[in-house]
Amino acid sequence: MKRLNLTLTSLYKNQKGFTLFEVMIAITILAFIMVSVISVTETSQTTADRVIGEDRELLQIETAMSRFEWDFSQIYSPLYFSHKTDPSGFTEEQIPAYEQLIQHYQGNERFSGISYEGIPIPIINSDEKNEVIFLTMSNRRKMQNIKNSHFAWVKYSLKSPEENTEEEGQNLIREFVTKDIFSKEEIDWDDVKDQILLRKVNKLEIEFWDKKSKKWNSNLRAVADGKSLLRGVKLKITYLNPDNNEVYSERIFRPLFPSFEPENMYKFLNEKPDPAKDQSGDDI
Repeated sequence: MKRLNLTLTSLYKNQKGFTLFEVMIAITILAFIMVSVISVTETSQTTADRVIGEDRELLQIETAMSRFEWDFSQIYSPLYFSHKTDPSGFTEEQIPAYEQLIQHYQGNERFSGISYEGIPIPIINSDEKNEVIFLTMSNRRKMQNIKNSHFAWVKYSLKSPEENTEEEGQNLIREFVTKDIFSKEEIDWDDVKDQILLRKVNKLEIEFWDKKSKKWNSNLRAVADGKSLLRGVKLKITYLNPDNNEVYSERIFRPLFPSFEPENMYKFLNEKPDPAKDQSGDDI
């Protein structure tokens, strides 16, 4: 029993705890580990925020470009597959029918005339360098079994933000009109609700492809048949990203209609009868 007590006493005396110095070293190491973890976490969060911001910025410009592509790719004009009516090729019996068709579009600010088939030819407007107005077939029914035309007048332009805001630059907006497509009255775009596609735009340039000169031209009036027929549009947009750094984006858009020369139907009207053929067209 005495020997057991001595043994327990010896073991008790040999037990040692951590010294204050050892505890301070452990706390210091733990502090370094915590700082490293916090630093890595903050770096990851900063990277995530930056990537999200870049994605949001990219999504905005891509959405704006995709919206314009959807409208312009379905721009409508019968001149893509026909040609403008030339009354000089008509007979005296055909002139009254032509005059009856054309009177509705004479003096119409939206249409320049009719095609050979009597289809109205919409006018493409770009009086300002940073706007364009055209007729598109991109309008789609939002609900089934409702009366809604596929046609709509659409306008893209720059507009200054409201006075009570502190936004820099201008807004790229889209305006859409689906009612009274063939009306003679001008569209009051000030009464049309606008859709903001891109904010903080410093500059918007619209250029049109001139098939005759094989060049891009910012003046639509100088483009051959530009008021009624377009083969391509180039958008140049300069805007500010979330960090207020200037970004430049350029994109080219083309209509879905194939590029070909419509057959001149007047050659059949002006063609002199061949005495070698009878009325059925068969050789005598």
